[in-house]
Amino acid sequence: MRRGDDGSITLEMAICAPVLVGMLVLVGIFGRTAMANSHVDGAAFSAARAASIERTGGAAQTAGEAAARDYLDQQGLSCADISVSVDTSGFSAPVGTSSQVSAEVSCQVPLSDLAALVPMQDRTYTGVAVSPIDRYRGR
Repeated sequence: MRRGDDGSITLEMAICAPVLVGMLVLVGIFGRTAMANSHVDGAAFSAARAASIERTGGAAQTAGEAAARDYLDQQGLSCADISVSVDTSGFSAPVGTSSQVSAEVSCQVPLSDLAALVPMQDRTYTGVAVSPIDRYRGR
């Protein structure tokens, strides 16, 4: 008597399906965290660049904060809490001296929408960037 293969593909799919779904969930989580990290780094670069083209430290602070928030809004990254810190001490350097502006952006990303799949808490991402100030520009 010969044994049939009926039902073997169903059994294989029943075993493989949870593994495949788990891998897809992990890819989604890793992709989401990589995207958030990349966007926060981009916001820090945008803040540093916007601050470095201003003439005064006060204007640089304002421009850097606005640029970081605008960048995150344009990228569609919703942050529960945003912190932008722009170091404008380079504006006090005399003309002809190399100086720079640095920006640090922190964004608390809510991951509660992924909690149905995997229990996760909100995560804070931080990006730091530096941009040079033109040494021969009037300050």
